[in-house]
Amino acid sequence: MVDGIWGQAWVKPLEKGDYLFLSGTANVEYLGQFYRKRRTIETCFQSFKERGFDLEKTHLKASSRLKKLVALVSIAYSISIGMGIYIHRKVQKIKTKKHGYKTKSFTRKGIDTIREVFPLSNCWRNG
Repeated sequence: MVDGIWGQAWVKPLEKGDYLFLSGTANVEYLGQFYRKRRTIETCFQSFKERGFDLEKTHLKASSRLKKLVALVSIAYSISIGMGIYIHRKVQKIKTKKHGYKTKSFTRKGIDTIREVFPLSNCWRNG
């Protein structure tokens, strides 16, 4: 009990003698699942904010326009991650580093592939 709230703790041994400690108010058998889902959401927000979509750089103030922008970025994110997963599974596996993480995320691979197929320089050429 912490500050009058009961919580659960979950500990998982990792490689090289490290441990992953999770705590929360959910049942202990669900903490790992919640962590994985939260990690996915955090990765999505990182992509929205700084890793590809730069949503924080917008100067929009009207909520209706912000809603439209977030909707469009959500669609673009979905297409990018889907493209990255497809490329990884069907075309060329994304390399994995020694620590187990991939050299590029599925989202980054998708964005890079889309940029290769549709380079911006073609959009700005005059007739």
